[in-house]
Amino acid sequence: WNSVSAGNPTKWKSVETNQGEYDFEGFDYLYKWTKSRGMPFYWHTMIWGADSALPSWFSGLSEADSKQELDDFLSAVSTRFPNIDGIQTVNEIYGEGTVDAHQSNTTLLKNQFGGAGSTGYDWLIYLFQRARHYFPNAKLWLNDFGVLSNSTKRQAHIDACNILKNNGNLIDAVGCQSHYFNLNQMSATTLQ
Repeated sequence: WNSVSAGNPTKWKSVETNQGEYDFEGFDYLYKWTKSRGMPFYWHTMIWGADSALPSWFSGLSEADSKQELDDFLSAVSTRFPNIDGIQTVNEIYGEGTVDAHQSNTTLLKNQFGGAGSTGYDWLIYLFQRARHYFPNAKLWLNDFGVLSNSTKRQAHIDACNILKNNGNLIDAVGCQSHYFNLNQMSATTLQ
């Protein structure tokens, strides 16, 4: 337990509730506290298709405007917090019509950041490219829950990670978020 990862204070919706106005209060406190103790600071999460993570004003922007707003956000964060050690770059990508439909805005993210394209994940590649641009020294990872307990979701997660790896080596780590409801029926042998 030698690092800190913030929850809500670092989500886009928390930082930029009103378009163009950044509130880093929670982010500031945790970042300074962590860095003053020589501990790594991990950002949860750069972008996430949950209602609790995206600003309400983001929905419906054009692709060009979505990309500009993301760049504005990332520029503001990287200017203020240049030494973020790792970023859960995109969180829980399996949205509508997939294994877990609770991330209702995942389809919105796909559409507003370029769609599936030739790889099936061009939108995801774009998001990781922007994270790498603004945070060249941070470890980038794709995070999701239920990856360990659901073989279909696990394979989809592996496929997305391999696409990120094969398109510019954009991924440094894989997040396998755990909750009691995903793991309470798994044996240690199965988990291993």
